[in-house]
Amino acid sequence: ANPGFDAVISEIFVSLFAGATLRVVAVPDKFLVPKIIKKKKKSIIDLITMTPSVVKSIPRDAILKVKTLILAGEAATEELVAPLIGKIRIINAFGPCETTVCSHMHDINSSSQVMCIGKPLPHVYARVVDSSDQSLKETDSGELWIYGDSVGYGYLGLDDNSFGYDNALQMRLYKTKDRVKMVENNILYFLGRN
Repeated sequence: ANPGFDAVISEIFVSLFAGATLRVVAVPDKFLVPKIIKKKKKSIIDLITMTPSVVKSIPRDAILKVKTLILAGEAATEELVAPLIGKIRIINAFGPCETTVCSHMHDINSSSQVMCIGKPLPHVYARVVDSSDQSLKETDSGELWIYGDSVGYGYLGLDDNSFGYDNALQMRLYKTKDRVKMVENNILYFLGRN
């Protein structure tokens, strides 16, 4: 990921903790990723995180040299994901930077799951609320609130009611303004921004 993109933190530590080789490139070039992938004719890249718009700019045969593709930073489309399903592992990663990079992930196994952000990661909690801030049941859609230690304290010098503290849960919370729908087993689908 671009060093200005919060996903770079995840890429660095996932690679280092797995004992993998991490390639850090200093040249900002939107065509650099396709060049790296094209040069890897024999070896496969184990893991790469990219926005769907960057993936669109890379030839499909180059993307198929990746074992695991993490899509983050913007919504993916069926058109992008469908040709890759079953050929490589695709993970949809979701999380506003206010929740320290990533809060939810989901393995995409069919094109119908392209908007699925899955369940919260360990030690992250989520709640779907209506316009009166009341929790909703499965199959209902509403605003996503994210709780946990990964939630930031707010913006420096800015009074923003998107951040808060839930006394009952004793956790910080972030009101994302993202619309989601909860389906069976508390799996969430992204619907858009409020």
